[in-house]
Amino acid sequence: PRTISLKTFPDGIRLVQHPVDELKTLRREPTLLPHQRCSGVQPLSGFQPERNTYELECTLHLKQSMKAGLHLLVGDNRKLVIGYDIQKKQLYIDRTHCTDAVNDSLFYRPFAVTMQAPLLLSGGELRLHIFVDQSSVEVFANDGERVMSVLTYPGEEQKGIELFSEGGVAELMRGTAWVLTSIHSSPNTKP
Repeated sequence: PRTISLKTFPDGIRLVQHPVDELKTLRREPTLLPHQRCSGVQPLSGFQPERNTYELECTLHLKQSMKAGLHLLVGDNRKLVIGYDIQKKQLYIDRTHCTDAVNDSLFYRPFAVTMQAPLLLSGGELRLHIFVDQSSVEVFANDGERVMSVLTYPGEEQKGIELFSEGGVAELMRGTAWVLTSIHSSPNTKP
């Protein structure tokens, strides 16, 4: 569920989307992520979920890299990539390496794609607000200016999170993560 509003940007008025505030009732205690520099690929320090039901807010500084972002659902030689391409000025989600269903061509061919959306950064900063809920991932970039949602089918061991940077150094400037409780067991959920 999302709220939709209009916001003025340098290039005009745009539709923006945000997760509804009621989702905050599913949060457990916050985990503050430490400042991290990355060149290549490295595990995200400070947060390792036990299940793929979590929320993550972070700001990445990309001025010194060509591509950077996060690998989610890492494990069993698989991952889902959420990244930003500096040259193309695009946010992207790559699910070409996130499932082991490569032998099922009817499923895999349309599933294993990279989706992208145009996005201009201000000062080289990418702000991501991500919800991971078992088989779905929702990404709200730069305060809802761009929103992307994907289905994915991770195995039980695909719970890792990594930072990545290509062509230079990227920095995780700040971040907060929350494990989310199931909506079915939330104390605020009415039967």
